[in-house]
Amino acid sequence: MIRAFIAITLPDPILQRCQEISYRLRGLKLNGRFPKSESIHLTLKFLGNIKEEQVPTIAQVLENTAGESLPFHLKIQGVGAFPHIANPRVVWVAVEHNQALSQMQKRIEERLQGLGFPKENRKFHPHLTLARLKSRKNLKDLIQYIQGEGVREKAGTVTVKEIHLYQSVLRPQGAEYRKLVTARLGEQLTADN
Repeated sequence: MIRAFIAITLPDPILQRCQEISYRLRGLKLNGRFPKSESIHLTLKFLGNIKEEQVPTIAQVLENTAGESLPFHLKIQGVGAFPHIANPRVVWVAVEHNQALSQMQKRIEERLQGLGFPKENRKFHPHLTLARLKSRKNLKDLIQYIQGEGVREKAGTVTVKEIHLYQSVLRPQGAEYRKLVTARLGEQLTADN
């Protein structure tokens, strides 16, 4: 079995800015885990454990979906928390709501549901995870940061040209991610023209 998810990889300048924001969060002395910059990604769909023989079928879904979409830009800015700022479990930087991103994610969700993957009950909220909190330690400082400086934090703009199927390998020092499939946006569109 492979623990898998579908995501957008981010370029180094975005990851570097996310790491800088993460350092500011660490400075608040929060009790939590902070992912390494190379582990930060934009998840489109978490699949859970899949069989190795399912990879080609999932790859076909990704290639078809990516092929129907043109590359697009995303702004990454503003820090927030799930499920709520008063009871944060995850601290993140927001990815702007974008029609192209939403449509692509929706098509992936629908097509994978047809293959037996359950549909996500929660509304898609694009974000990059910066911290997973274990307690409410220094909550007041975190709220103050999110409502003040966090609103103005900017990680930059990314041009999305690919989506990936990843394998997540759980290790004591944290998860390690391996790309299994890469699907390029717009390939069917350019092939047909």
